Amino acid sequence: MNNAKLMETILSVMACFKSNTFPLNAIKEALRIIRRVYQIEVINFYMYNNASKTYDTLVVVTRFGVKEARLYLTNTALKSFNKLLESKKEYAFRSPKVLNIPLKTDKLYFGMMELSLISPGDQEYFKKMEKRYEIELPDDSSICAEFNEDVIKFHILTGRTLATGINNLGKAYEHGSNARDIDIYSSIITEMIGSFDRDKILKQVLINTVRLLAIDRARLYLVDNQKNRITGKFAYDILNHITSIEDKSFSLEACDVDTDNILQAELEKIFSRKSFFYGLVRIIPLKIKEKNIGFFVVDNFISSQPLKNPDLHFLNIMLKQASVAIENAQLYSEIENLAIHDTLTGLYNARFFFEKLQGELKKAARYKSIFSVLMMDIDHFKSFNDNYGHQTGDRILKAIGKIIKSIIRETDVAARYGGDEFIVLLVNAGTSETETTAERIRKCVEKNHVTVKNRNLNITVSVGGITYNGQKTNTKDILEQVDKCLYQAKNSGRNTTVSKKMT
Repeated sequence: MNNAKLMETILSVMACFKSNTFPLNAIKEALRIIRRVYQIEVINFYMYNNASKTYDTLVVVTRFGVKEARLYLTNTALKSFNKLLESKKEYAFRSPKVLNIPLKTDKLYFGMMELSLISPGDQEYFKKMEKRYEIELPDDSSICAEFNEDVIKFHILTGRTLATGINNLGKAYEHGSNARDIDIYSSIITEMIGSFDRDKILKQVLINTVRLLAIDRARLYLVDNQKNRITGKFAYDILNHITSIEDKSFSLEACDVDTDNILQAELEKIFSRKSFFYGLVRIIPLKIKEKNIGFFVVDNFISSQPLKNPDLHFLNIMLKQASVAIENAQLYSEIENLAIHDTLTGLYNARFFFEKLQGELKKAARYKSIFSVLMMDIDHFKSFNDNYGHQTGDRILKAIGKIIKSIIRETDVAARYGGDEFIVLLVNAGTSETETTAERIRKCVEKNHVTVKNRNLNITVSVGGITYNGQKTNTKDILEQVDKCLYQAKNSGRNTTVSKKMT
């Protein structure tokens, strides 16, 4: 699944909670979307009742439809669910083809979503589910796909979105909100969850706080643990002015201090202690998994009207959902990172490199600029794998990836080309710069060793280089010519470099 499809799915899931005012109907519709988009054979949702502390409803979704039944969970399944919750992990496998994901926020648990890639075969599955919830799936069931690391991350992100929707709608009912309030809740949360930009999410909360609650001003401060400070980020006021307050920062002073008190002490210098006493200023923490990542400061200092508790409650709900949205944005960033990087070496992958090379070629043709490409592979790499094992081979690949990254510039692009081959795009680099960079990499690899069982393994690389200087060509021709230079370097005795201008 690509990132655009993920965004579309998340917005569709959130839309279910906007169009359905009854939580269970919203859940059914959301699960139906998740099953179809992710091509899941069966989704079982074991709904948890927070009042009775029991699982009381089962929703089963297959390609045949949606079934709801009263649930009496077996001890085996209950132990399995409890074990996952106690571990605080985001998922667990019941079998290689069945994935369990708990749907929860920081304080509330809504139930277990079970995703199965094993086909139920026919509608008899529903009858069996009604009789026995711990059903043993038949051995001849068709297996459609597999869960891999990237797919699991997508499911976790969608699960968080589903939990947010349930929590949002439930909160609206819990506090007796009318249809208009529920619509406002849903609109705000849909907007936040639909974005994977942290700053955009936070700005949206500031704007909604001031506009919807008629508060004079809202400010955002973020905790910077690296600098051990609380730093201002944005401010928004009733006149629709959004400004940067990055010049406002306070020291955390010590790791064990109460950051809420530090911030209040500093703000009292600005607003006076009376402002806090009369309820004109409030500080609300922004948390992810019980960890403070920042603070919202709201005030009615201009109007001198005390802040109302219902408004502050509404703001607390918004901030909790914002925390989920920010966490989702962080996970989304990880997914994007996985999509363009080689997980072993940390370099870019070949697909990303080709996109950059194509872009650089178009830019060079338009602006008459130059660039170069290096291709290299490890000499006698197969013998290292054969004699010392693949783990040693992986260590060698990681070491060379680290060397390449340490030598090239930030504007250059290094990728693992496949197997033991690496490729580098040197932006605005001529022949002499290409030769220099190639030699630096070769010599640095030669000087470094990988130690295995107290033995230093001497590693070398052969490097080919090609420089583009304006001729009409394409990426395929560039790669063929640099490959020929690499082949020539290996035929010259290895541990050498050969670079040329394109012909």
